Amino acid sequence: MLNPAPRATIVSALLQPHTFLLPTSSSRDNPRMIQQQRLPIWKLPDTSILFRRYLEAGRMINVYDWYESFSQVIESQRSHLAPANGHGGGGESDGHVDVDEEDEEWKMHVQARFVRALHTLDFVGLVKHTGRKAEHVMRTVYDVAE
Repeated sequence: MLNPAPRATIVSALLQPHTFLLPTSSSRDNPRMIQQQRLPIWKLPDTSILFRRYLEAGRMINVYDWYESFSQVIESQRSHLAPANGHGGGGESDGHVDVDEEDEEWKMHVQARFVRALHTLDFVGLVKHTGRKAEHVMRTVYDVAE
């Protein structure tokens, strides 16, 4: 089936990714309920998280500020998922070197996720690079009905 409005479909998929993703075992029971509820931002895929922050920004987006906002959501996601993974934050490691290396590794992981999501939005055409300010990008979508 051919979709005559690809941009609207992409924006819709970024706003409500759960309607386009494969159903999980819990959503198979009641797919309408999953479609009607609005997921918290930390449960969204990285590109959708970045797009939500994109919608909150002005015409020009400072990439560093955008990254900081994204990393806060990822930290929230990490804290919500940590008990489920068995890394419940209790007790510290024996040396500061291990903690520092782990923190650096986590920061690199978050940066990689941010860059991947940013490149996805760039590939889709939702950001435009400016020649004036290297640390800023321009939005290309303004009127989005959630």
